[in-house]
Amino acid sequence: MTEEKNKIIIPDTNFIIEYNKNFVEVLKMLSKIGDIYLSQITIEERLAQVRIKLKKDYSEIEELSQKHKDLIQISYKQNLEEKLKAQEEFMLNNYKSVIGNNIIKFPPDEKTFSIVLERVYNKIAPFSNVEGASDKGFKDTLLWLSLLEFFKTHGENKEIILITDDKSFIKKNIDPLKKEFLEKTKKEIQIHGNEFYKTLLNESIATKSEKMIIQKELTALELDELKKEIRKTVLDICLVYMYDGDEDDFNADELYQTQAFSTQELLTPAMLEKNLENLERILNDNIFEEYLPAYTVFDVVDKVYHSVNIKQYEALLKLYNKIKTSYNDYLPQFFQVICNMINRYYKEPLPF
Repeated sequence: MTEEKNKIIIPDTNFIIEYNKNFVEVLKMLSKIGDIYLSQITIEERLAQVRIKLKKDYSEIEELSQKHKDLIQISYKQNLEEKLKAQEEFMLNNYKSVIGNNIIKFPPDEKTFSIVLERVYNKIAPFSNVEGASDKGFKDTLLWLSLLEFFKTHGENKEIILITDDKSFIKKNIDPLKKEFLEKTKKEIQIHGNEFYKTLLNESIATKSEKMIIQKELTALELDELKKEIRKTVLDICLVYMYDGDEDDFNADELYQTQAFSTQELLTPAMLEKNLENLERILNDNIFEEYLPAYTVFDVVDKVYHSVNIKQYEALLKLYNKIKTSYNDYLPQFFQVICNMINRYYKEPLPF
């Protein structure tokens, strides 16, 4: 007789995307400690994202074929419709291999639509209630309404856990959402960020061999892609593209990279962390600027040869938040590799 699981775990779409290549394995591990449910909204949203990506890929191939039709002839192993159908079946089979029929349905009726509109107009979470905020949160609201309806009749004596990094849920809205869930379903719900699944797994693993298996999955971070992203993001700040040719007769071959700044002090991980923590404020303070000198971001910068496009700093902030949120255990290595790269531009002061 198998032990009854006392948890219901509901991963949101962003969780699926974040752990895409290891998603089924992660779900299988979580299924050892709880029943895994996916909402119909989540599944449909993920399928729609895949459809858009495939259509874009096929469109780019077709454009390339037309552009170079004198040189190449492309034949497809599967046409777009066949590939879409095959991909959707593959994804659904993957999900169902873990969750079975644990799908939280969504009834698309007029009553539900009226409730969504009411929440839009009154800025009820997951819609933002900040003055002037947009109507972002439509799909999140559909997901939330499906959870409210489903758990009116399901989940008795279960610990219900929604795992999401969506700001509509985890940024200021957790308490009102939990309160509404309790009022509508007479049950409690926990709402946690994507990283919480590691806590669930670590609490449940008993043997050393299991911990080694889990740890391997937890650190499957697509390191090659991450290394490339870090390198490109930092180099785009350290080196800027210049063009000395005729602007009216632009020639990409005449573009060249040159050093943006130099430092007279070695950057340390502690200094870098402080700079990155201040970066969002700096960007907000200079929101209408197109270029910023590096000394506005990094305290160690001594000489500026060229200012850097503000988009490069925005990319660095996005990368930092990604590492901090998803790969927090690797922050020391992240800080160190950036310090190593920036310290290449360290210029030792003259002794006189």
